[in-house]
Parts: sequence; structure tokens; C-alpha cells
Amino acid sequence: MNLLVLPGAGSLMMGRKVGWAQAALALVGFGLTVVWLVTLLAGWIRAQSLDLADVDLRLGLAGIAVFGGAWLWSLASSLDAVRRARRRGVRG
Repeated sequence: MNLLVLPGAGSLMMGRKVGWAQAALALVGFGLTVVWLVTLLAGWIRAQSLDLADVDLRLGLAGIAVFGGAWLWSLASSLDAVRRARRRGVRG
């Protein structure tokens, strides 16, 4: 859940409150990326051509970076949970 559906969802399922921050960060990153994509598509439709020289990539890259950070954070949380479960002798 943590890595494939929404970063933070698996952490919340494990009862970790940090999942709220991970999910919020992932949603913000996703939102920034969607806003950039909609802006790009609107400009493309308006101009009837796609000129990447006029496209500001900063918003899209920021969104991807924020989402990627949330994903990496949830990966670390998942690996920590697996490591703790192995220490306790829990088999998956």
C-alpha cells in the first residue's frame, strides 16, 4: 500500500501517524504536477502547437520531486516495518 497506492497509506494501516504527513506530501506533489500538466495542455490547445521553449518546467519538476520525496520516505518506513517484524520473528 505504501509504495503502490499512496505513500503514507501503508503507514496509516500499520498505525503510524507519520502516514498522514507522507500522504499529505504525496498529494501536494501530485497536485503540483497536475496543475503544471493542465497548464501545459491549456497552452498547447490555445497555441495549437507545443512549444517547449515557452513551458516552465519548475512547477512540474517540483511536483515530481515532492511526490518522489514522499515515496522515498514511505519506502524507508516500509523497510523499517519489515526490519522490525523480522526482529520480532514475524513471518510474512
